[in-house]
Amino acid sequence: MLDALADAGGRLSSAAVGAAAAAAGGRAPRNADLFITALQRLLNVEGYPVLGLIDSGATVTLETALLREQFGVDDE
Repeated sequence: MLDALADAGGRLSSAAVGAAAAAAGGRAPRNADLFITALQRLLNVEGYPVLGLIDSGATVTLETALLREQFGVDDE
């Protein structure tokens, strides 16, 4: 799901995020909004907005630079 968001330039619809989660070998979440909320709790450490919502929750955003900084992940 994170790869799909990063490949899409950091923005996908909520439905596309759910579909990406299913495509990664899992099953589609029953409620995409609850799934995204759970991901935000995991990724938005100390309140930094790594994963966000815009357009009244219709679009999910991923700040890849902030994700890498927060979790110490290199570009490689």
